[in-house]
Amino acid sequence: MDIFLLVTVAGFSTIPAAVIGCIKYKSLAIANRWFVSLCVFALFVESISQWIITVNKWSNAIIANIYVLVEVLLYLIIFYYWNVFKKNKKPYALLAVIVVITWTIDNFYLHKIDQFNSLCRVVNWTVIFFLSIEKIGSLKFQVRGSLLKDSTFIICSGLIIFGVYKAIFEFFVLIKLNISNNLFFHLYEVLQYVNIFSNTLFALAILWMPKKHNFTMPFS
Repeated sequence: MDIFLLVTVAGFSTIPAAVIGCIKYKSLAIANRWFVSLCVFALFVESISQWIITVNKWSNAIIANIYVLVEVLLYLIIFYYWNVFKKNKKPYALLAVIVVITWTIDNFYLHKIDQFNSLCRVVNWTVIFFLSIEKIGSLKFQVRGSLLKDSTFIICSGLIIFGVYKAIFEFFVLIKLNISNNLFFHLYEVLQYVNIFSNTLFALAILWMPKKHNFTMPFS
């Protein structure tokens, strides 16, 4: 497949998750609503990026770098509502400070914001990876039945799969690993397929998300 077409397909592979999420939005718990909002936001940013690239022939680096920061902050909110740290806000605040400082240094001191910068991406996906691992560990004691049918487990699995590959890929870019252009091209190509696979998992997870529990007060 042509690489530009593949990148476009990968970028818009959030469409199923966003559409299904919008349909189910009102019936979902707050954490799942945040995840759906993230999928919709990702689709919105991708649409703007494609317009910038194809119509104006400009680089989408600035909007991509801004998205990177917003994305990880939204994931911190999602993991907060998933109760990874038992509603303790301090770890999330600390992680938020770390990613914001790293993003600022990477985009304004080490490099320029109109470049695709890798340091903040490595840090962000490392954070998301460990939060996903932590959440899956707690799900073993919370979920009755098979974890494979649990939407949170599916999302975290998708984040781990994509996060590991993305962090490794960006680390190679960061250290300017001396590899051939052909190998780099294939690594980038694989990243697009991993992205499509992860977004497909997200769509399935949203499809299987349970409705929120409505509590009613008993009449006396």
